Amino acid sequence: MSDGRRSFWSSVPGAVTGLAGLLTAVVGLLTLLVQLDVIGGDDSPDRPPTAGTTPAPGGATGGVQSPTEAATFTLKPDTLEFKATDARRRDITVKNTSKSATLVVPQPQLTGTDSRLFSAAFGTCTSAPLVAGGSCTLTVTFAPSGLLGNYNATLQVAPAGARAEEVQIRASLI
Repeated sequence: MSDGRRSFWSSVPGAVTGLAGLLTAVVGLLTLLVQLDVIGGDDSPDRPPTAGTTPAPGGATGGVQSPTEAATFTLKPDTLEFKATDARRRDITVKNTSKSATLVVPQPQLTGTDSRLFSAAFGTCTSAPLVAGGSCTLTVTFAPSGLLGNYNATLQVAPAGARAEEVQIRASLI
């Protein structure tokens, strides 16, 4: 620099440019760290939880809890039988056996060679979530075609996020 020129970085515009670059880098780094929850953990209830976790109960500002419990349930009885003299309408009880998870009971599905002779409806189950420990009923109706014989079908309940459960249905008109 013997020709008498000053370096760009020692001039006012150079110093301002350097400072702006440094501030941009620091703000970018801080923004990234906040987004990754490394610093500045936001416990406000309006912030969406991280995937696979649930907010503290009651909207409390206690941070994030462990991953949500998967819903579990049972169907009783596990085999439903209709005899020639029985009523043509029976109930199946759905019980949410989860400790804290809610369960949305979907429309039950009937399969099998004779499934057309049976119908399934919600009974006391509704589209509202079934709380942990709660129960409701599904109603199965048998409408025979008038022919004597044995009839079989399977009722399946497959809520989202839970393992599907089945009830074997048998009808005997002999």
